[in-house]
Amino acid sequence: MEFLGKRAIPGVEEVSQRCYRRTARIARKSVVVQVVPEGASAVRVSVCSRDGDEDPTPVLCRVRHLFDLDASPEAIGTRLSEDAALRPLVARTPGLRVPGAWEPFEIGVRAILGQQVSVKGASTLTGRFAERFGRPLSRAMCSETLRVLFPHPRAWAGSGAAEAIATIGVPLSRASSIAAFAGAFDGRSVSFEPDVDTTTFLRQLMAIKGIGPWTAHYVAMRARHDGDAFPAGDLILLRALSDAPTPKALEARAQRWRPWRAYAAMHLWRDYARVRAGAEGG
Repeated sequence: MEFLGKRAIPGVEEVSQRCYRRTARIARKSVVVQVVPEGASAVRVSVCSRDGDEDPTPVLCRVRHLFDLDASPEAIGTRLSEDAALRPLVARTPGLRVPGAWEPFEIGVRAILGQQVSVKGASTLTGRFAERFGRPLSRAMCSETLRVLFPHPRAWAGSGAAEAIATIGVPLSRASSIAAFAGAFDGRSVSFEPDVDTTTFLRQLMAIKGIGPWTAHYVAMRARHDGDAFPAGDLILLRALSDAPTPKALEARAQRWRPWRAYAAMHLWRDYARVRAGAEGG
């Protein structure tokens, strides 16, 4: 919840300590989904729609993906605890999950917008993208914090898309990457289907100009739930381990965490933020 809260898309998502809410499009219908942790091992899901009751199956599938509810915490924790550097992190936050994505296109756009900017800056830009180009939620379902549906990729697969996207305040090169990603997504030259192996997926994504290894691995972590994806060039990960100061060294260091490198990244990101917050508080 903390991870999702810091990355919530204004107008599309609302996250508090104990509640996640978002707008969504299910079977061409607009809905508002609410997820609340219940006890130690369950979440309660509510769906609000203008048309009354909805088939919960597609919503539940997305919730399971977003909250990584099909993970195997014991197996992951056991593997990562074999590394002395990760052992205290796993003990401090047992069962830490890798947050997924509600929609692959949404997380891909956010990852591209997040290149070379802060987490907060990426959220602001993604919210601006949604507000400018998304479809407004119906007045009956709209609230102060939830008011728009995230744009559909098909709207950004044509000519002139990059120029339009650039108006939210990003370089044309980055806007062009989003437009190219939308075209590849809509044309299925980038496939998020589970039968596509990771190597092929990363190659497809990095064939798009402006998408490098960091972005590709981050999208694989969250949109495909690839538990072994690992953005070795991430600056925070490089700072978190003093014995792996370069991407090449970190890549080698991370071999011992396979096939759960994405979970190791989550532990390192969380611990780095904890230590930094403590230092600033002191």
